[in-house]
Amino acid sequence: MKLPILFVVMLIFQQALLAQIAEYKMADTLYISHDGMNPAPGQISKNNKNFYFTMENENTAEEFIYVMKRKKAGKPFSAPEKIKGVVNENPTPAQPSLTEDELAMVYVKVSNNTWTDNDIYIAYREKKSAEFSEFRTLSEMNSPDEADAYPYISPDGLNIYYVKGDYLYHSSRFDMGVKFSQASKVYFGDYGSYADYSGIYGAWLSPDQLQIYFVYSSAIYAADRAYPDTEWSEPYVYCYPRTEDAFISGVSFSSDMKEMFLYVSYDDKDLVCSFKKQ
Repeated sequence: MKLPILFVVMLIFQQALLAQIAEYKMADTLYISHDGMNPAPGQISKNNKNFYFTMENENTAEEFIYVMKRKKAGKPFSAPEKIKGVVNENPTPAQPSLTEDELAMVYVKVSNNTWTDNDIYIAYREKKSAEFSEFRTLSEMNSPDEADAYPYISPDGLNIYYVKGDYLYHSSRFDMGVKFSQASKVYFGDYGSYADYSGIYGAWLSPDQLQIYFVYSSAIYAADRAYPDTEWSEPYVYCYPRTEDAFISGVSFSSDMKEMFLYVSYDDKDLVCSFKKQ
């Protein structure tokens, strides 16, 4: 029986799309809920050696930022170490992202334990072995009536991508010593189809800032651009993490894209996991 030409064309097109989807397989659980401590979203450092994330005490609801270290990519991580300094002096810091030198950290703080009260802060330290000694709220970006969350800071510390409400936003500055610009929505495609991508949970950019990856609808989507100051392409599915019915957020990648890191939450446990590209 001959198949209709239109059906054959659609089948070929579908197979071509599937062939472009990257395959990642869960490789390790970096941390799992135990002893009353639950992990929350984090990110791998730009040099692929350190994983910064949050742990919440389920008895007190306090959250603190920790780091797990390793000697090089692909090796096991150490036990979590609590970050020292002003970042953790007041409870509820979360969702950390650091510059390449790891001297500046953006993170989220919740003031009244509600989603809309999430605001983004930035903290600094003089060297990696030192405590974070100064911080400030990014008032030029935060909104009083919407959540500001899931920040990603570029390696040079001059660009931040984050979620405001349900949409992805971007803010920049020309020097580390000045404030960021007023944030603007991130538009995708020729017609600015941002309305189709409401409900983004974390974003990550390639080292050259020409690819962006974000969590949307239980998958990892990606978009491309030719230069840092040009428009993003229409997003496409980059990979399906295959985490069944879990909630996922806070995606990040090693610089060679061989490792992916995700926060994975099931009804009975929370995980931070690594995935390896197949």
